[in-house]
Amino acid sequence: DQFDLSSLAHKFDLFAGHRYRQTLRSLPSMIHAPDEETAYTIAELVLNVSPMREPVPRDLLLDHVNRFFRGPDGVYRFSCDQDFLIIQHR
Repeated sequence: DQFDLSSLAHKFDLFAGHRYRQTLRSLPSMIHAPDEETAYTIAELVLNVSPMREPVPRDLLLDHVNRFFRGPDGVYRFSCDQDFLIIQHR
């Protein structure tokens, strides 16, 4: 629910008395990392957005990053689509 913009839009609509038109839009986005260390830093940052009891051990995270995000050209790619809530007066 922390990142659910549709829920936020609904709450805002009730609060504002239906005076605003709301549109949800998604923008496909990609993060490119040129090397393993940069990719590790990005993965660590993404994981730390939500609270965790213990951090993922470095070797396990590096293994995951290399298996799932490293392309054949050696570039690491992370999808990070962005959702936007557009609010306009009716």
